Amino acid sequence: MTDESKNSIQAGDSRGFRQSAANRSWLGILFFVLAVLFVETWGAQKPVDNVIVNGDDEALGAQVFVDNKLIGTLAGADDQKNKTGLNGSVLLTRLKPGSHLLEVKKDKYKTFSKPIDVRLEEYIGVDLVKANE
Repeated sequence: MTDESKNSIQAGDSRGFRQSAANRSWLGILFFVLAVLFVETWGAQKPVDNVIVNGDDEALGAQVFVDNKLIGTLAGADDQKNKTGLNGSVLLTRLKPGSHLLEVKKDKYKTFSKPIDVRLEEYIGVDLVKANE
């Protein structure tokens, strides 16, 4: 082998080494950026609503209680940020899995009460009945 071919092989080897070192650097930077993005977005996910309480127009404004705690008010279906495609009044909420007591209360109406067992998702249709005056 001539000295010239030895030099070109050595130059090619060192150039290949420099290229692979640069590739490793860029891969390292890429993995670092992906790791930072993953860590930053992991906890930022908003919990998904798993309970829909749906009533007719008469239930609009009714207060919804779960386990004797006020969790919200039935609003018009058009008022919901997340369009449900439902008519009447709607409340979207998130409950822990398990047994709960759902109550819907509105002046001049009987309290709607229903035990629910939340597993994944739960739909509760509310039909308020006028109280005897």
